[in-house]
Amino acid sequence: MKWHNQRKIDRIALPITRACNRRCPECMAVERPEIYGKAEPKPHVSIDELRWVGKTLGPIGKIEVTGGEPSMHPEFETISKNIHHWFQCKDIMLLTNGWLFKDESKLPLLLHWDRVYITHYNPEFAKLYGVKTNTDLVDRLKGFLAKHPKVKFWPQEMNRHNSKSAKIDPSKVSCFYYTCDSVGYHQGQIYGCCTAWQLNDRGRGIVLTNNWRNELPEINLPCETCFLCNT
Repeated sequence: MKWHNQRKIDRIALPITRACNRRCPECMAVERPEIYGKAEPKPHVSIDELRWVGKTLGPIGKIEVTGGEPSMHPEFETISKNIHHWFQCKDIMLLTNGWLFKDESKLPLLLHWDRVYITHYNPEFAKLYGVKTNTDLVDRLKGFLAKHPKVKFWPQEMNRHNSKSAKIDPSKVSCFYYTCDSVGYHQGQIYGCCTAWQLNDRGRGIVLTNNWRNELPEINLPCETCFLCNT
């Protein structure tokens, strides 16, 4: 599916690691096990690469730092303290399941982010999939950030994952095709949505250059419909 020229990109998903402490049964990353970091020699994005991406990308409205589980990056503290210096962006969000913050001494690192989005694997999800909940970590982050309201906090309840649970209407085109303002970055390339780089069929990305916005029409999107369009 070809890129739609009416899309105005002002947000990028930036995975900084392919390592993850979870093995969610309906995660699209299950299609490519190397994303979990075990089979990939270098699962973490280097600091030098992040500096290069920030310099090359240029001004952008929002950045969503993701993974894998981003707090598993061995240099997560350095990234937290410097990411605003590396990127021309005033709205940088951390997407996490709270893994690192089992250690309460790490909580102050959250104050370097503009928004914190935590995935809540709640009791219903835990029962459905036979896994552990992270409610204690959600409560810990919520309590800490309640004292620091400048950092916006957003928990997402994961009663189930959407990729197989959503009922997709094949007659609908992807929500990303027309409306989504987001692209995704992975290994030097820009892809047409935040999850395309994780799929077996990624579509076609473009090489990240200073001229990347003018080259967006060269992207092929991977999906005629998207699992996110009906949640």
